[in-house]
Amino acid sequence: MGISPETKIRFSRNGKPTLDSSWSQFPELLREELVLPSDHYWIEGMPDWAKVEELNLKVAEEKRSESVSSAIQELASLRLIAVTTTPTVQGYRVSHYLGIARGVVVRTPNIFEGFGGAVGKALGGRVSAYIGMCEKTRKEAQDAMITSALSLGANAIVGVAYNANPVMEDCTEVLCYGTAVVLEPE
Repeated sequence: MGISPETKIRFSRNGKPTLDSSWSQFPELLREELVLPSDHYWIEGMPDWAKVEELNLKVAEEKRSESVSSAIQELASLRLIAVTTTPTVQGYRVSHYLGIARGVVVRTPNIFEGFGGAVGKALGGRVSAYIGMCEKTRKEAQDAMITSALSLGANAIVGVAYNANPVMEDCTEVLCYGTAVVLEPE
């Protein structure tokens, strides 16, 4: 069943028809609460009525897919790079595998982070001083990985993961790695 903006859609509530509309008006009908998630809908060619909440999920998935695709196209045109933990990107195929892209950062807390961390550790609970340091270190490792992938000619990195290992007391290696690839629209 293909849906276009002109596709006619019929809605019902509690088994009684409420209104007929077009697909392009569906988001506005939801916003104005003329159609509720608990209502039902029917489009010509459907064997039976279905819940609007299912249709709403389809719309959300289509929009997410469209936004991912447009974001990757925009990044490619700017010679930037898409980064994902998944092995694939919906709407694209891998045309070339370029190898592993990795970024490594070895960090130890500076005197302020160390002091703040010691106070947080003594008091118990969330150690804010270390959270900021860890986020900064992960970002530096990711940036290094992206630089590595760009040098290979990639427009995306798939299967991204992080790993952290102690090097010595109060010194940690943070590794960000993934597969540098060239994506093309399917």
